[in-house]
Amino acid sequence: MNPKMNQPGDRREFLRTGLRAAALAGLAFAGVFLAWKSSSRPGETASCPAAQACGGCPKLAWCKAPEALEARRTDREMGP
Repeated sequence: MNPKMNQPGDRREFLRTGLRAAALAGLAFAGVFLAWKSSSRPGETASCPAAQACGGCPKLAWCKAPEALEARRTDREMGP
């Protein structure tokens, strides 16, 4: 064994470096995840659940699909 590795300062530095690397990896993962998540922008028809009608869709308020625009227009015409 290397006698130098048994010194407390070296172990602390090893752990500190390992924690920094883990934190950096976590930040990188979070960035990639958020970028992937935002790749399907609101209003794209690809994010539309095909089996659901626009009236009951939770994305109706900001969706730009033609069907959603028509559903919002119909809701406004019917009134409260």
